[in-house]
Parts: sequence; C-alpha cells; structure tokens
Amino acid sequence: MWVLARFAFLGLVFLYRACWRRQGVDQSTLYRGTRRVTFTKNDKLYWGLEFKTPLIFTLTREDGWDRGWKFFGLTTELQTGDRAFDQTVYVAGDHPALHRLLAGEAELRRRIVGLFDRGARRIFSDGAHLWVEPTESAHASDQDLAELLGIRGVLQRGEPSGYRWFSDPFLLKAIAVEALVWTVALYGAPAQIEQLYRSHVLGEEQHFLDLWTLLRPSLLLAAGVFVALMGLVVVVLRGSSRGHRVILEGALVLGICLPLSGLQAITDYSRAQYLSAPRQDVYRVIGKWNTGIKWRNRDNWRRPSYYLILEPRTDGAPLVQPYLKVNSSDYYDAKEGGAVKITSRVGRLNIPWLVRLEVPSGWPLPSRRGN
Repeated sequence: MWVLARFAFLGLVFLYRACWRRQGVDQSTLYRGTRRVTFTKNDKLYWGLEFKTPLIFTLTREDGWDRGWKFFGLTTELQTGDRAFDQTVYVAGDHPALHRLLAGEAELRRRIVGLFDRGARRIFSDGAHLWVEPTESAHASDQDLAELLGIRGVLQRGEPSGYRWFSDPFLLKAIAVEALVWTVALYGAPAQIEQLYRSHVLGEEQHFLDLWTLLRPSLLLAAGVFVALMGLVVVVLRGSSRGHRVILEGALVLGICLPLSGLQAITDYSRAQYLSAPRQDVYRVIGKWNTGIKWRNRDNWRRPSYYLILEPRTDGAPLVQPYLKVNSSDYYDAKEGGAVKITSRVGRLNIPWLVRLEVPSGWPLPSRRGN
C-alpha cells in the first residue's frame, strides 16, 4: 500500500508542477470591456486583466544578479536594441512572438517601462491573465490599468494565431525540468509520513542500528544527484532567459529536500534484499532517555519517544550509533548496566538493520575480549 501511495504522490507532484502554473482569482470586475482581476497571496495584492495567450513570460527590473548570470553564460536574454529598455527590464520569456513584439513595438516597450516607473515590481503572464505585482500592496489606479490595457492590446494584436505552445522552444523544457526537480526532491516525503505513522501511531522501533553508516551514502547520493540535476538544468536550458531562475529554484528545493530523499533511497535499496543470515548479539545498556509526555491540553498529548544507548559485548557485533529508538515496554524493561539481545541482518551497502530486540531478565553480561 505504501509503495503505491508513494508512486501516486510522485505522479501528482510531477503533474502539478507541469500543469498548474496559473494564479487564482479573488475578485473579478469589468474594466473597459475587459475582465479586471485581483488576488492576494502571502499578504501581497496582485492585480491584472484577463488575457488568454500562449505568451508566458515574466518582466522584472534588471539587477546585478541578472547581469551576472548573463556574464557567465548561464542565461541568455533578448536584447531589443532599445538601450534604455534593455538596461531597465529583464525579459524572462523565450517565445519568438514575444521577442518580435518587444523588438518591433516601441509603444509596448514604452508602456512597460512606464508601468515599472509607476511602481510595478513584476509584470507577468500565466497564459490566462496578465498580472502586475506592485511594489506596495495597493490597488491599481485608473492610469495603471490603462497602461496595462495598452500592453495587453499590443500583445493581443501581435500574438501568434492559434494556441501554439510548442512554438516556444524553451517553455516545455523549463516545465519538464521544474517538474523533475520537484519530483526527485520530494521522493522521501511519503516515506517520512509512513515512518512517522509507524513510529508515533504503531509504536514501532527504528529499523537501522548505525545512523552514521546510513547517513554517509545517503549524503553522497544526495550530493551526486544535486550536481547531476543542476548540470542537466544548465545544459537543457542553455540559451534560455529562464535558466538562472530555474537553477535558483532547483538549488533551493534540492538543497532542502534531497538529504531526506537520499536517505530514503538508500534505505529502500539497502533493505530490498538482505545479504546475510540473521545474527544475534548481546549489548550492554550504558544509558537511556526519553522525550517525556508533551501535554497540549487535558485531552490531547503527544506520544513520548524512548531511546537506549548501547555498547556491544560480543565480538563482531555491529555498532549502535548514536542511540536506538525502542518501544515503551522495552525501554522500561531495560536497566542501565543490564543486557539486551539484538537480532540483526546486513543488507546491501553493508548497513545493519534491526530484526528483533529482546530484554530478557537474569542474563549475565558477557565480558568483552581484553577485559
């Protein structure tokens, strides 16, 4: 069930990132025969006009970051020949019709610069609306709307006939790369939900014995995937004005999520097939601790977690680092200085996994060799 849920989740992530790129609409009114729209997101007000078009783009003020990315060749932006416009506005959009309009229509360039001068932070099209993100969260004045309506009119007169998404050579590449980055980054999310369920609802113990043995290959895998995906973004989107923005988004998302995804991938691979017969080893309990009961209110509390710090007492026993999470009964049965018996197996990558933990009474602790 959990395997099917994981693949279903990854499929939904890919489809969402690939298809759902449009903004919501909070309010809609009529303005000079065109639908005027607004929406609020994270306490920011956006306003715009309805405009169904294959031209997907974002216009912002060009800054030092944009110039730096262009200098190193990681992004390529349209240059219209209008020096004032090219130094003021960064065009993130690769549709040939958009480039033709910006290069050939002085009125369009003038209106865009005018809207930025009036306080626009960003002007963008999501295919259904032409939006403005203002510097300050304020409703548009009549002059602002008139300027945007003029931009819409020029774009509408010059846009390609039909709804030809494939005429934008980089849009589909950018969508596919973004979807791939998010899908890989969130690979471990369903597994973390599964682990939390097994730990906090079912009370099951952790399955690994040596956390550091698991973490090392996980972090190496995460680093390798990070470098590979970032290299893919650079190669696939070379020549695109969107490249550096996808790189920044991808680096942020992967940097946060890939360590968990790498941990889960190594876990799945290692446990896919055990390579050794079960072995039993005796450990000495040298410490124990728990998180305690966290009360939220009289009728709602969080299940505490229990941990043992163990030292191997038989030759060749796998290390338990830094501690072992156990259920409450094993925690209270185990005594500091006493013994526990662990049955483990080794999977791929030589990572030991817990099969069973026992806390028998009356066991003599075996002396360690050399003691």
